[in-house]
Amino acid sequence: MSPLDLSLELGYISASLKGGTMRDLTVAAVQMNGRIGKVGENLKATLRWAERAKELGAELVLFPELNVTGHWPSPELIRYAEEVPEGPSTRALAGCARDLGLVIAFGVAELRGGCVYNTQVLVGPGGYIGKVSKLHLSHDEYFYFRPGRDVPVFDLGGYKVGIMICYDTMFPEHALLLALKGAEVLLAPHAARRGKFPRSERSLGKEFRKRLRTETRRLFSRAYDTGSYLVYTDQVGEAGEGIRHGGVSFVLGPDGEVLASCSKGIVHEDMTVAKLSADALLRRRGGSCFPLNTRRTEVFSELREL
Repeated sequence: MSPLDLSLELGYISASLKGGTMRDLTVAAVQMNGRIGKVGENLKATLRWAERAKELGAELVLFPELNVTGHWPSPELIRYAEEVPEGPSTRALAGCARDLGLVIAFGVAELRGGCVYNTQVLVGPGGYIGKVSKLHLSHDEYFYFRPGRDVPVFDLGGYKVGIMICYDTMFPEHALLLALKGAEVLLAPHAARRGKFPRSERSLGKEFRKRLRTETRRLFSRAYDTGSYLVYTDQVGEAGEGIRHGGVSFVLGPDGEVLASCSKGIVHEDMTVAKLSADALLRRRGGSCFPLNTRRTEVFSELREL
């Protein structure tokens, strides 16, 4: 009897992780520069990258946090914020997704009830799917965005995704909740700010390799602990005066290993494409000692009070 059969026989696999519903899937992660307030230019670039992702066989493409409206904490942000799904960017990308037969996850400053939210939007072949707003606002974002409250999982027909926006990835509970609610693929769009870029090509290359190594190590546990695929991408380069983003994109397997990563560096736009195996996810989650199947929830119930 296999470990998976034994786990099923003993009833270890929880309802949210049981079944192996995921199918094989090809994903793309685009690291691009969403320039501050240049909504039209950013949208055109997003459409071009989506077309290229489709040409390379992707069925799901992830764009960075706030890639359409730009990422910057400023009172001017509300000038560029759009309603979702009624806004022009969501309508344009929903049309693109329908035309290409592609699922697109993109970032936009969302105008809702007179407030601005840092929102990642999902559109697909059938049009608008849903949205997630950033739960944990970092540094000065708190003064310009309202935090989200919902942690949805989206069933995209053969695979289920959850979204953690940038700083949200720092919280293990977020990834855990998404996995327990059925997510098989975790999307991690970023717009991580950093200081000045090194001037020499050699120093740039060294910084890029360091950043890629740091981010893959940091997010290893989110993928490994939850037995999920994790797709990461960051804005890249100079977005505006004093605003720089560190770049890199990669895909981790449910064992935490790097399946694919970008190659062009921290100041260059790039795209990472990877194939996700349903069998690999089922093997990881079906192991006899996979923690999400054997955890004793009664012991940890006090976490809710802390």
